Amino acid sequence: MANTAICAELEGNIDLSCLRALVKKYFQEVVIINFNDIDREASTLNMGSGATCDYTVSMVLKEGKKGVMIKLPENGGTIKGTYAKSTSDLGFNQYLHTVNILMAGASAAIKCALDKLDRGRYVVAAQLSDGTVEIYGWENGLTTGDYTFDLVDGGGGTVIPLQSKEAEQESMIPLIYKSAVTGSENADFNEQFEQPVTP
Repeated sequence: MANTAICAELEGNIDLSCLRALVKKYFQEVVIINFNDIDREASTLNMGSGATCDYTVSMVLKEGKKGVMIKLPENGGTIKGTYAKSTSDLGFNQYLHTVNILMAGASAAIKCALDKLDRGRYVVAAQLSDGTVEIYGWENGLTTGDYTFDLVDGGGGTVIPLQSKEAEQESMIPLIYKSAVTGSENADFNEQFEQPVTP
């Protein structure tokens, strides 16, 4: 008989029978962080152990670094995060993270931003309408997926997917951001997780 390996056990109850409010929308803004701007030693991944599950990350950027905010009209629904679970050829769970953003117009600034997005690797913070901040691409980063920029049929812009590379998917679903200062998640997001320079 084969050995039985148990990596995780589901315990307790999950009662959704009386749930009234479901979060169904992302605020139409994200913070895109250069992958190498994150201070991995100062950041803390809080997975918990045994029956305790946390699934948060206390992310800290390197000194003098901050993310880039992309904002869209709040009555839209372009910005959203998704993840798709699959199993690798080796039998391990993997998750393809995707965050959709929008780029619009044909200015030099937009073309430069797209060129940088296409050449870089990023971690993306997206905020749900209840204030929860999700972190996508923590382990391996996200880059632009395939897209066609069509100003005419796209109404002046195009949805750009930022996603895991097929061969570099994440081993975890998106994490919840946990501020070093309790209750400051929204403020940290709005300040683009800026890490000031120490005088």
